[in-house]
Amino acid sequence: MAKNYLKRFTGWAIGSRNNLFLWARLKLTFLYVLIIAVILAAFSVGLYFSLQKNIKDAIDEEFKGHASRQTAIQKADTQVREAFAVGNAILLIISGGLAFFLARKNLRPIENTLEEQRRFTANASHDLRTPLTIMKTDCEVILRKSKIDLQEFRVLVKSNLEEIDRMSKMVEQLLFLSRNNAMPNQQLEQIALGKLAEKMIENFKNLAKNKGVLLAAGEIVDGSIKGSRLDLEKLFFNLLKNAIDYTSPGGKVEVAVRRAGNQLEISVADTGVGISKEDLPHITEAFYKADKTRSQEMGGSGLGLSIVKEITENHHGKLSISSRLNVGTEIRVSFPIISS
Repeated sequence: MAKNYLKRFTGWAIGSRNNLFLWARLKLTFLYVLIIAVILAAFSVGLYFSLQKNIKDAIDEEFKGHASRQTAIQKADTQVREAFAVGNAILLIISGGLAFFLARKNLRPIENTLEEQRRFTANASHDLRTPLTIMKTDCEVILRKSKIDLQEFRVLVKSNLEEIDRMSKMVEQLLFLSRNNAMPNQQLEQIALGKLAEKMIENFKNLAKNKGVLLAAGEIVDGSIKGSRLDLEKLFFNLLKNAIDYTSPGGKVEVAVRRAGNQLEISVADTGVGISKEDLPHITEAFYKADKTRSQEMGGSGLGLSIVKEITENHHGKLSISSRLNVGTEIRVSFPIISS
């Protein structure tokens, strides 16, 4: 029995060394407990000597002149020591449990950030590797053939150019995300959000028509916000492009700009494929793709909603996404209004 417990403990200890955050959590817990133990020891020593003096004075007063005086002092001293030892042990055990819990709470944001970074790196590597593989294969085909007709050569070069364009777009989007800071005040201007929405709807009507999707304007109210025109056009571009791309022919995309209290709210609702409950919390992460097969077919990079989130945060706005599989998706972005 003891051997099995020892084996299990050894395995857990080795596992904790391999788990970066579990090991950090254990070390942080030990540090917390050590600090508590030092404070507890200092407090206990001071209290012990104070109690010992008071008890000795009380016994001297009670047993003055009695032979049993020394025995009573020793007995009381032993009981005080035992009480302190048991009390301190209980306090240290409770403190250890609380310290372990607090260590986890303190490390959780770092762990989540690192997990996001790992997922981002894995997804980015995959998305960059795909066009590079296609380009390499096309080049190998050209080099292997001693003779290649002009038409086939043009097809392969065109394929390479498409992949280069895809990678260039991806790099451009990554550079935008890498700014990750608030815009300087001089870049901001007063923007009539309703008029900007109408302009972007008009720009996307041909794309929607070619896809067989109805692009409609819902309620469009007057009102202005303070922001960067280029960034807000990029936000509309990504919202409308995603909505149209993920809506099947015969479906509908509706764009609205509504007033919600002291906010102007952009709403882009579609009758597309929707997003599952499992994917929804991650959909704004860079390179995350809910429907990987369709994203690959349409050349999507998985950066569109990451850019929308970044622009929204830079404009002190709020982003919310609601979706149901095979029913549709609605994305709402709200910004503080500055005028009517």
